[in-house]
Amino acid sequence: MITINKIEPITWEAFDPEDNSLGWLNLFEFNDLRIQIKQHQVEGYYMIFNDSVFKNRKIRINRDGKCDGWPNGFYDLFETQLRQLIGI
Repeated sequence: MITINKIEPITWEAFDPEDNSLGWLNLFEFNDLRIQIKQHQVEGYYMIFNDSVFKNRKIRINRDGKCDGWPNGFYDLFETQLRQLIGI
């Protein structure tokens, strides 16, 4: 039987270089933040990631908008769903 699963967008908290919270960002907001960081070539911004393995792990966003790590569960639902669709 087919059912519609309600999936809430995953959000993680973003911080500026002075450790001020920028709020809880969904994937699209997170990517927008990364684009702005790259455009302005600023540094010190980071996300806090928590799951069963990592507690308060800082994921730094480099000046080029790339992250210094990408743990499982960090904005990866879309990729996980695509893998299921194509059978990987």
